[in-house]
Amino acid sequence: MLSQIYDFYKNLQGKGVIFCSTGPLNQEVLENLAATLRSKVELKEGSASLSMKVLSIFVEQVQNIVHYSQDKVVQEEPRHVEYTQGICMIGQEEGHYYILSGNLIRNEDVSRIEEKLTVLRTMDQAALKAHYLAQRKKGPDEHSKGAGLGLIDMLRRGSGMDYHFQPVDDRHTFFSVKVLV
Repeated sequence: MLSQIYDFYKNLQGKGVIFCSTGPLNQEVLENLAATLRSKVELKEGSASLSMKVLSIFVEQVQNIVHYSQDKVVQEEPRHVEYTQGICMIGQEEGHYYILSGNLIRNEDVSRIEEKLTVLRTMDQAALKAHYLAQRKKGPDEHSKGAGLGLIDMLRRGSGMDYHFQPVDDRHTFFSVKVLV
């Protein structure tokens, strides 16, 4: 693997990646990553509003990994901590930032997520805002560990979204989502 690091590095550079993280994630790791990324994007762009959009979408994506990833690691010593795993990255392409994440989900969740994304992607900004407000009033659905607003919020803050489901085995699918800003 050591001999492949340079090729991996060049490949990421060629795809405009400025940040990539994989492995165990939890709320504490997320907070540290977010602080670092905010200053990095703000310093590069000189725009607090752009850095907040990028950071907000990044946080939503990492929270999805923390809440829903089926790839889990448990640490017992020195104290019990549970981490979920996935991948998240930020890059630039064609004058836009992109925020990309991926994690394992249960196969039975694929159709529900895809249906939700299909509907959300047809909405304009006004419809997304109205749907966001209605969902806030309604509260989370039975499958949500948060407020159920993450995907809506990413679409509202971004300028485009794409997603992909990659079957892994008889129980899991790798779900990837990419948002442009």
